[in-house]
Amino acid sequence: MGEASARGLSHLTPEGEARMVDVSTKAETAREAVARAVLVLKPTTLAAIQGGQVKKGDVLGVARTAGILAAKRTADLIPLCHPLRLTVVDVAFAADRRASTLTIETRVRTVDKTGVEMEALTAAAVAALTVYDMVKAIERGVTIAELGLREKSGGKSGRWVRPGAAPRRALARSAPGRGATFKILLPRSDGPVEAQAPRAPGAPAAAAHETVLLVEDEAVVRALAQDILVMNGYTVLAAAHGPEALAISERHKGPIHLMLTDV
Repeated sequence: MGEASARGLSHLTPEGEARMVDVSTKAETAREAVARAVLVLKPTTLAAIQGGQVKKGDVLGVARTAGILAAKRTADLIPLCHPLRLTVVDVAFAADRRASTLTIETRVRTVDKTGVEMEALTAAAVAALTVYDMVKAIERGVTIAELGLREKSGGKSGRWVRPGAAPRRALARSAPGRGATFKILLPRSDGPVEAQAPRAPGAPAAAAHETVLLVEDEAVVRALAQDILVMNGYTVLAAAHGPEALAISERHKGPIHLMLTDV
């Protein structure tokens, strides 16, 4: 056995030659990967992006489209990648005015024989390059300061989260075997009240105009929390992560009265 195989590099033969890994016998499972790219730019450039003042047009809209297209073309760009049947490609953005950065987070899913880490990374990289292309006329010194995989799940190796990444915990969880009942503290003009699922008899309903931004990465928990809030009279805007929440809040034309997050 050659040194390459001893190191566990599956893309290399025992002789050290590059190869495409045979995944014929692998089971098709649900797989997901999240990647992130961070651009550092001048405050004026960031303001121009957010204010729609870049001459080329909608910077984030074009970058989002480019990221989605790139994820779908990953096998054409990276020689040993397998063509995969992608089910979801999400590209979200978060601007930090204090740090003068623009974060791009990509989330890719599939049900297939191998993972989508490269698709998520390619989407983030191309979205970041597209932002640069859109704004280079006003700032050529924009830097792509970070590009990396944040987490992946599915397949034989299961879940992986980048060491040092901020831990994420659910907004609320039920004890095993005790159903889907949990509590959320909701503010009121006449003081906070406790809302439960199902709604307690006589519990005060929220005013129709009260809007909650709910941020929760686990779909089941997010759906349960959303149902509880809706039953108690709230209008709910739901997001899976911070960049998506930012995008939703920017599109929402009315006020947001409360944000519930798993931070």
